[in-house]
Amino acid sequence: MTARPPTGTPVTGRTGRDRSSKAEIEDMTGGHGIDVLYDTVGDQAYTAAATVLAPSGARVLIVGFASGQVARLDAQDLLMRDYSVAGVISAFRDDTERAATVSALSAMLAAGRITPPVTSVHPFDQVPEAIAR
Repeated sequence: MTARPPTGTPVTGRTGRDRSSKAEIEDMTGGHGIDVLYDTVGDQAYTAAATVLAPSGARVLIVGFASGQVARLDAQDLLMRDYSVAGVISAFRDDTERAATVSALSAMLAAGRITPPVTSVHPFDQVPEAIAR
């Protein structure tokens, strides 16, 4: 998720078990909440993150359900808190698009414009355990 504190600087965090709590997110954003939620997990991670969406105008991008369970949207909450939700396919249409995307992301990484969070590294044979954390 990405949030904008009063300074206007984007803040990126993670929700779910052993991730940013509601209080931490409110503190990071000066009480503003999350402007853009990029959800790849679904299920309870989505539910937890939705509680700290910024009022009026937050945007939620449902990208996947790595938890194995899809996000369960609450239509009344969506209406009353005035945020929007869109499904986004995180895939490439062809090899040309994939190459262009990888090239653009690599350039941003090399220039220091993006800093993906790496919270841990695991050998391939421990991937199931790492995902379960």
